[in-house]
Amino acid sequence: MIEWGIAKKMKNLQGYAQTTHTVYDPIIFNKFKAVLGGRVRIMISGSAPISTEVLQFLKIAFCCQILEGYGQTECGAPATITW
Repeated sequence: MIEWGIAKKMKNLQGYAQTTHTVYDPIIFNKFKAVLGGRVRIMISGSAPISTEVLQFLKIAFCCQILEGYGQTECGAPATITW
């Protein structure tokens, strides 16, 4: 079931830029969100770039958008966010 959920959410992410799914989120992915407190809506990454595969998995696992900022420290990333 986890593999089906990951495959379906990856397809939705690539096709429609959706990070949520009405069936798989309550069953599987809300447990990932709970690790971060359950209320995360957006994340910002700074410093080194994240590989595409890892970034896509994090988006579907935590059910939120992850934006990458340009800069050599995590402090500068929010000022230079790219969609």
